[in-house]
Amino acid sequence: ARQNQSYKARRAPGRRRSKTKPAAMGTHTSEAEKEMREWCVALPKVELHAHLNGSVRNSTLLSVPLPLPQPQPQAPASSSHLPFGSQGLLIRG
Repeated sequence: ARQNQSYKARRAPGRRRSKTKPAAMGTHTSEAEKEMREWCVALPKVELHAHLNGSVRNSTLLSVPLPLPQPQPQAPASSSHLPFGSQGLLIRG
């Protein structure tokens, strides 16, 4: 039964098939880049991840700065700065 189905019928629902083929190496024009992008978007992501493994040197990854977490403001230890004097007074009303 599977042999009688077309490729379109067999592929996963929601997947688009690219109408372009990947550009050949060394022919990077704006049109070729557009075609490559369309091809990459249509490529199943599991394949993309599998092909990215080992494509970037570890030294390159280590040289890319990562954003540092921003310090979070700390609550003051005393409540003397509050207009109502203390949290207990606020709760009691």
